[in-house]
Amino acid sequence: MIGNFGQIQYRIIEGKINYGKLLSYKNENQKQIENPQLSDSKLKMEKTLSDEMKRLSIKYFKGREYNQEQVTNWNSEYIDDMRNFVKSNFPNYKFFFCVCSQKNNQNSFYINNKQFYFTDTDGFVKYIYIDKIYCASYLLYIKTKNKEVDVSFKGLENYLQPKIKKIFYNYLEGRKYDHKEFDFYVEGIGEEIRRETKNFSKNLSSNFITILIKKPSYNYNFTWNWLNGNNTHKIFEKYNGQYSECKVIIASCIP
Repeated sequence: MIGNFGQIQYRIIEGKINYGKLLSYKNENQKQIENPQLSDSKLKMEKTLSDEMKRLSIKYFKGREYNQEQVTNWNSEYIDDMRNFVKSNFPNYKFFFCVCSQKNNQNSFYINNKQFYFTDTDGFVKYIYIDKIYCASYLLYIKTKNKEVDVSFKGLENYLQPKIKKIFYNYLEGRKYDHKEFDFYVEGIGEEIRRETKNFSKNLSSNFITILIKKPSYNYNFTWNWLNGNNTHKIFEKYNGQYSECKVIIASCIP
């Protein structure tokens, strides 16, 4: 099974921003429905969400210098504002939100983002804001379907954690940071974790964020959480090597 999930990848390489491809995959469990009215509805929803992400990015980051403690607070307040916005405007959806902020033109890092969801009702929005602070925001939205799924989130954790550690080791152990190679590695790490999650259950909707950071690392902050909804779960795993750090966030829910 390959789901229709949008994969969005960007990377910062020695202060330069490069954008990867936007890919989509079909969900084998779901028939593709040609519904222009539904598509228009999704586009309108995504435009509304993107506009709010832009507004809040300007509210918290425009013209401000990077300060670790303050950026941590701004990211948290940004998430709180977004939580209130989606609860008021889209009560029938679940949302997962991740905000990544760093001092612009600083240390190199990569972010690879993948999702798995039902494409007729669900989707993904990103917004990147660049000023003295660079801020990338990722929002996964899942329409509540009240599905009954025999899945244990604790079972998912127990299944994934040893596999993620092995994936980290196979890709990163002993390798010095090289931006030409690590573009491939962060993509591979995210894809293998996506496959393992799919092997555990094809009925979960999930978001996978892989962040690869050159050491020494400083002047960045990553904040994430589910904004609302029941039957949601998140997993965080970290690799701390000699030359790099890798963080993986897996946000899953029962639709």
